[in-house]
Amino acid sequence: MSSLQEQRHCNVTKWLIVAFLAGMTILSFQTSTKITSEFNLAENIRFDILSSYVSSKTLMGVDDNVRNELSSPEGSPDSSNDDTLPKEIVLMLPQEQIEWMKNRTAYFHSFYEIPFDTGAEEKLHSPADTNGPILDFVVAGFPKCGTTTLMANLAQLAPMPEAKDVCTPARRTVFYAYKNWPKEYGQIDQFIDSASASATTTIENHGKLFRSSKCPQFIEEGWVQQFDRFLPKTKLIVGIRHPVLWFLSFWKMQGRSTPYELMGMCPCNINREGMRRGSNTCSQCRGSCPKRQLYCLGRARFHLPLARLGKTALSEDERQLLAPLDIDGGKNLISFNISNSVFLFDQTELRQGYLWKSLAQFLGVSYIPHSKFQGSVGHGKNYTLCEPHYDSFRAKLMPYSYELSIWMQKYFLPVAEDPNRPDVMVADAGRLSDILKSYLEDPCGRLTRTSNGTFVLKTTI
Repeated sequence: MSSLQEQRHCNVTKWLIVAFLAGMTILSFQTSTKITSEFNLAENIRFDILSSYVSSKTLMGVDDNVRNELSSPEGSPDSSNDDTLPKEIVLMLPQEQIEWMKNRTAYFHSFYEIPFDTGAEEKLHSPADTNGPILDFVVAGFPKCGTTTLMANLAQLAPMPEAKDVCTPARRTVFYAYKNWPKEYGQIDQFIDSASASATTTIENHGKLFRSSKCPQFIEEGWVQQFDRFLPKTKLIVGIRHPVLWFLSFWKMQGRSTPYELMGMCPCNINREGMRRGSNTCSQCRGSCPKRQLYCLGRARFHLPLARLGKTALSEDERQLLAPLDIDGGKNLISFNISNSVFLFDQTELRQGYLWKSLAQFLGVSYIPHSKFQGSVGHGKNYTLCEPHYDSFRAKLMPYSYELSIWMQKYFLPVAEDPNRPDVMVADAGRLSDILKSYLEDPCGRLTRTSNGTFVLKTTI
C-alpha cells in the first residue's frame, strides 16, 4: 500500500470513529435512562446542554442544583418517569379558578383588612376564600418528615421560602404570601393554560400563580383550626415517618439532650380552641412537649394530631388506638372536624415518582419538578438509637409507633380509598400500607411486642 493510500485509509478510519462517537452521543440524548450513581456525570452534562432549549413557557425547566441534590443524604429521586427532562407544567384546574389565581392579587383588600388605627391588628374575613382559594396549599406537618425537600420542590410553583418554616397566624401568612414573598422568591416563567394550551400572560408575580407556605407544626396544635375557619379551600399536605427514625433525626439535628431526658410529654390536654391551658405547668409546654422542649417522646404520636382533623369517625374502638392512657388521647381526644382537604405521605415516598404524580393531581398541575432533595445538617456525630443503652427508650416509643400503624391502616387509609371522600388523599394506599407495616417493628431489630402490648428485648439477643 502506497503512503498516499495509507494516509487516505487513516483519514477514513478517523472519520468513521468520529461518526460512531457522534452517533452514540445522539443516541444518548434520545434514550431515556435511569439515573444511577454511574450515570450521574453523563446526566449532568445532558442537563447543561438541554438548558439552552428550555421553553420560556414552562414554569421550571432545568434544575441548576441537580448535581448537589442527587448526592444529598436523603438519596436520589426515582427517575423511572424520566424526570431529568424539562417539562411544561400545565394547570389542570377549572378555567374560572385559573382566572381567579391570575387576578386575585388585585382583590387582596376584598379578603384582607388592614386597619388604619395604629396598633390594631389586620384580619382575614371569615371565610376569606369565598371566591376562590387564597392560599392554595400549606405544608402543615410533621417536622423531620421530608417537609424541607417537599418545599424545595413546591417552591417552584409558588413564591415562598424553600428551607424556612413560617409559623405565623393564618392572616400573617397570607400577608407574606401576597406582599413579601413574590418580590423575594418570584421568577420570570409562565404556566401553560390547560384550556387554551398556550402560555398565559405573566401578569402576577412573574408567573408563579400558586400561593403557599410551610409550617410543620400547624397540624400539631390549634393553628390548623384557623385554616378551617378562614381558609377552608387551602389544601393541607402532611408527611409522617417511623417515630423511632423521626426521633433519631431530631436528635441528630439538635445534638444536646439525651433521649432519656426527652421521654416526657405535656401533662395538659388540648382544648377546642387548640390551646393547652390550666396550671402553670401547662404554660411551660411547647405543644405536646414539657419544659419548652422542641421535641420529645410525646411529639412522636403523629396519630393524635391526624385524628384531631376529624377525618375519621373516632369510634370508641378507634380511640383505643389513640394513646388511650394519655391525658390528650383516647376518650379525651378532641376532634376539630376541619373541612380542608388533606394529602398524606410517608417520608420515604419522596424518592418515588408515583408520589409526585399524585401530589400534582392533588394540587391541580400536570407535573411537579422533584429533583431537589435536602437533608438537615446535624452536629457531625454518629448518633444511633440502636445501642443496648437505648433499648428501654425505644420500648417506650414503639407502642406509639405500633398504634400509629394500626390506626392508619384500619381507619385512615380506608377513608383515603373512599371515592366519596375527596378530602383525604394518599398517593398509593397499598404501597403506603406496606410502609406502615414497618412501623410495627423496632427498626433496630432488638425489641419484640408481647401479647399485652409492651415491647421487650428479644430472647435471641
